[in-house]
This record gives sequence, structure tokens and C-alpha cells, in this order.
Amino acid sequence: MHAGHIVAGMDTKQVWVVLGDPVRKTQFKRSQTDVWLYRAHSLQQDHYRLGTQGVRLIFVKDRLVVIEPM
Repeated sequence: MHAGHIVAGMDTKQVWVVLGDPVRKTQFKRSQTDVWLYRAHSLQQDHYRLGTQGVRLIFVKDRLVVIEPM
């Protein structure tokens, strides 16, 4: 967290502390899934060189399970 990186397994609070507010949040209560969208430049580890494109973070039961470029 100190280096500004996120990894699978982090909870929503930890990701929020590192990245701040997402551009958009969607919650699916039945499946206990949250989807947060960020601009790629918000992530310190932009390995895909996405620039202003988006990154989708998917949380299941409050844990980050997917970091997906869009």
C-alpha cells in the first residue's frame, strides 16, 4: 500500500486508501459483488500502458479478485 500498488486479496477499504474514489461504482447485492471503475493513470502499476483508458476492479465479498483493463 505504501508504494501505491494494489493486489488481489485487498479489501475495499485498502483499495480506496490507495486509489481514492473510483470514477464509478456498481453493487450487485445478490452476488455480494462490487465493480469499481478507475482511469488507468490512477494505478501506479499501469503495466499495459493504458493511459486514460479504464480499469475495472471486481470485489467479491469485499475482497479484490480481478484487476481488468478495459
